[in-house]
This record gives sequence, C-alpha cells and structure tokens, in this order.
Amino acid sequence: YTFINEITKQQLWFEYSLIPFFNEKRKILNYCLMIQDITDKKNVEKELIDSETKFRNLTEYSPNIIYIIDFKNREFPYFNREEILGYDIH
Repeated sequence: YTFINEITKQQLWFEYSLIPFFNEKRKILNYCLMIQDITDKKNVEKELIDSETKFRNLTEYSPNIIYIIDFKNREFPYFNREEILGYDIH
C-alpha cells in the first residue's frame, strides 16, 4: 500500500498482514493487524533499478567491448557485444 504524506509530499510504502484468530469451533474471535513501513526498502529497490538502467545505457551504447567475469562460476554475467563477436555469453 502506498501513501503520500501531505506535509512532506514524500511517498511512503506500507506492507500489512491480517491474521485471524479462531476458537475451537473455528469461529473468528479476533484479528491481528500488522503494518510495516517498507519505504526504505522500496527506495533502495528504486535506486538499484535506476543504477542498473544507467549502467546498461552506458555500456550498450559504448563502442568498447565490456564484459563482467564471474571467475568462481566461470561465467560472463554481462557482455555488451555478443552480436559483434558472434559469441553467446553462455
């Protein structure tokens, strides 16, 4: 759920859970509502997406060959010029 603070105009994000409590006859006795502020988490996610978008824009339009090597798994998680060299990153 998202909410705009009218004073600061900041977008706030909340996550909520509603848990029912039953008696032995399965009749609902009560509820427990838990609300958690996840604004910081959402802001970090947005920053990460923005950062990845900037990285991809810089590398995709670069005339240079750029690749990232994962030596542990012997993989190339990123390679910007597959079509030029004719190699698949896998």
